[in-house]
Order: sequence, then structure tokens, then C-alpha cells
Amino acid sequence: MNTQGGTSPKQKTGIIGAHGYSGRELARLLLPHPHAELTAIFSRDPEWNVTHDLPEAKQHHIKHFPMEALSEQASSLDVVFLATPVEVSMALAPQLLEQGVTVIDLSGAFRLSSEDFARWYGLPHHAPALLHQAQYGLCPWWLNTNSKKSKQEAGTLISNPGCYATCALMALLPLLSAGAIDAEHIIIDAKSGVSGAGRKATKNKLFCELSQDFYPYKVGQHQHAPEIARFCEAFSGKKSAPLLTTQLLPLKRGISMSIYAKLSPALKAQAHQTLPNALHQTYETAYQDYPLVKYSYLDADDYHSSQALLSLKHVVGSARTHITYQVQGDNVLIFASLDNLMKGAASQAIENLNAMLGVPIDTGLQHCEGLL
Repeated sequence: MNTQGGTSPKQKTGIIGAHGYSGRELARLLLPHPHAELTAIFSRDPEWNVTHDLPEAKQHHIKHFPMEALSEQASSLDVVFLATPVEVSMALAPQLLEQGVTVIDLSGAFRLSSEDFARWYGLPHHAPALLHQAQYGLCPWWLNTNSKKSKQEAGTLISNPGCYATCALMALLPLLSAGAIDAEHIIIDAKSGVSGAGRKATKNKLFCELSQDFYPYKVGQHQHAPEIARFCEAFSGKKSAPLLTTQLLPLKRGISMSIYAKLSPALKAQAHQTLPNALHQTYETAYQDYPLVKYSYLDADDYHSSQALLSLKHVVGSARTHITYQVQGDNVLIFASLDNLMKGAASQAIENLNAMLGVPIDTGLQHCEGLL
């Protein structure tokens, strides 16, 4: 295993699931990373090569292996990213951890309790012992609660948060932690591009089925709902069960979220004209050391100044979260957006790699900008 510090060699990384949208983005981000080297990709398709999707990977001479070679090759890797379905992650993570490999899992396999997993994912958990070991890698919040704020030990299991959960938690946690909103009255209206459903071809993802259409899906059944509730409480100390509705947009990527909450009595006790400043200070305190977020009060008289933070095209392709907020009477409206394939998946996995290495959290991500 490689060690960090001084002129240490790059971390040798591998990806399982690079054929999917999130895995492809992950490979793209790893190629130029200054502290990591993508050396291995494992696939069940012998005809597929990462260069089919990323021509720039040709010069990196990445080795491709069948899944059967994982056990033999794992010992040569420092970190393996699992961009795989939950059942695959449950099977592979224990094997990799036993060999001292750090695992960053992009699936939902290790985000919930065993009971909640069985209820919301519809199958029993096959590695329940790892649920207590897994670190929920919501950057920067998990670093604030983790005593090991620099390099993590080899064999760490980091569970990458879900895309909807990331967007909601990034917007809500500063307010919940500061006691600025009522934790019991939160409504989340969330919309996502189609890439969040994965790359596997299905009828409902065909262009003719999605074009010029828009509808809710998984109403009352989305697995990110218990994830949001669980980590609202874990990171803020406030028990909350936000009402989540997810909707599908006829777009490739991006999440746009409208959140409605009630101001807390403590915050309402302040003079009304100070509320925007109080909310701004809350976000500033939470994210003063975190560079991958932009936030602003939504001024009704100067809408255009916040338009860039409301628009998906300014955040898609970047590693950032965008947040705007506005007070209306006793309520606060919060609008949050991110790229479901970046902060909602691949770039957050890179953030977790950076946290593990003890390098700046935005290392290898500064060049990522919105796809205008």
C-alpha cells in the first residue's frame, strides 16, 4: 500500500462500474488527479474499454481486468471505487476490505440501518457488520464530526451519499444545526435529470418517452428519504423526517430542489430586516472553510443577481452545490442545485479520496465548471 507524505507516490486506484454514468465521470476526474493514478478497471464486459467513452484515457495505459481477477489484483491497489448496484457493493466491499483496500462505495449499500435497508431497497443486507464501520462521506460534514480529520487508515469504508440526499443535506444542515428552522416541518420538492436512473437501457428512458414530459416517480418510496432523515439527525442533532417528492426532468443531468421550511421561534424573534443576514451568517459559519459551495439570499428586487445560482446550467459539470434562500413571513424557501453525476456521485467520491489523503478537499476539482 502507498503512504502519503513528502514525495509519496500516487495512490493506485481502481474502479468497478466505470461503464456507468457515475463511474465514467469518476474515471474522467481520476485521470488528471495529482495524487491518484487510475491503474485498473474491472468489468464483466470483455468487449468494453474505458477509452470507448473517454478517448483521453488512451495515453494513461489503464489495465482492464475481468471481475474474476479482482481478488488477485486487489492487493496492488490502495483505493477501489464501487460504482455498482447495491447487491454488487455488498458482495465486493467485504472482500476488498479484508485485503486492506480502502473502499469508496457510490451505491446505497451502506447508508442505512439493516432494517431500513431491507424496507427501502427490498432485499436483506448481506454485510450488516459493515454498516457500523462505514463512514458517511458527505463533505464537509463528515470531516467536522470525524476525529481523524486528515489521512484515514487503509481499509476504510466510505459510503458516498445519494444525489438527492446530498443536495437536501447541504441546504438543510446549516439551518438545522443552528436551530434556524423547525426540524418537524420540512417539504422537499426535488427534480432530477435522467442520468440519475443509470445507463441501463429501459423503455421509460427512451428519448420519445421522456421528451416534453415531466412527472413524479417513486412517490413515498424513494430510498433517499430515510437517508435524508437519518443524516439530518446524525449531523445536526435535530430529529427530522422531511417530506420528499422526486420528479424526473427530460434533461441528461442535474438536480434542482425547492425546500420549504418554517423559521424557528428563536430566529423569528429577531427583527425582520435582520433575518436575511442571520441566514447568510448561518451558511457562512457552516461553509467558511469549504470552497465547493456558493450561497446567496434571493432578493426579490434583484432577481438577476441570484439567477446563476438558480440555473442548472451553471452548476452541471461542476463539483459545487448552489444554494439560495428567501424569507416569506414565517417561512424560508431554499433552492438548491447540483450535478447528480458530480457532487451527487463522482466528484464527491473524489472529495472523499482527498479527505482520506489529507489534501485540500477540492484537489483535482478546481477546473470543473458549469457546462454553459
